[in-house]
Amino acid sequence: MNSLLTILLLGLLPAVVLFIFIYVKDRLKPEPAGKLFKAFSFGVLSTLPVFAYGFIVELLFTVMGLETILNEPLFNAFVLASIPEEASKMLLLWLVLRGNKHFDEKFDGIVYGACVALGFAAFENIGYLFNAGDEIYSVAFTRALLAVPMHFLCGVAMGYYISMSKFYPYNSRRNMVLAYVVPMIVHGLYDFFLFLEPYLDDSIKLISSLGAIGVSVWIWKRGLRYIREHIFRDEAEMSANEK
Repeated sequence: MNSLLTILLLGLLPAVVLFIFIYVKDRLKPEPAGKLFKAFSFGVLSTLPVFAYGFIVELLFTVMGLETILNEPLFNAFVLASIPEEASKMLLLWLVLRGNKHFDEKFDGIVYGACVALGFAAFENIGYLFNAGDEIYSVAFTRALLAVPMHFLCGVAMGYYISMSKFYPYNSRRNMVLAYVVPMIVHGLYDFFLFLEPYLDDSIKLISSLGAIGVSVWIWKRGLRYIREHIFRDEAEMSANEK
């Protein structure tokens, strides 16, 4: 049986690494540690509405005799996973940013979005490792490589568009919609390819793996672009103000 310390270390490590990655990029006016801890904690709390939603949906579909739908890859990926998870994270991120006087740079939205997403991902990761048994190290490695970064990058995308909504108010509504829709679709597609694998013949299972990897590569490229863009905008604005 795996020790609690092992599970916690393996579960938290990828989130810590990704937090450091994003934190060191916030060079102009780093966010207070207390605010970042609050964002991470709110990310953990964002798992609770998701669990409640999943329980209610599964109960209703079971009562109606439609429980087979619950295992359909598309339904599972979007209705049970990406739609409620990204909605819950966005609600908690909004609560973190509401009235936050430190949210004064475009890159700050990405930092807070990433912290909320990492709180969710870390808690979820620990849950998976608790049930991994003898496969804990392989599960930890795979999730550190794909699942946790996926949550992180969805948080980056969410924070990017929330900053766009705040600092470019002429397109505020569009960017708030994108703050939810972009991570929801990316997350859903990633999960869909993973959930599809058990339904494929062994000869074509590789398709689902390549699909999940393809989505991961795309969101990594996109996420890094989001980071560069907001850092550039903040630096350009600071330079202009110093003149």
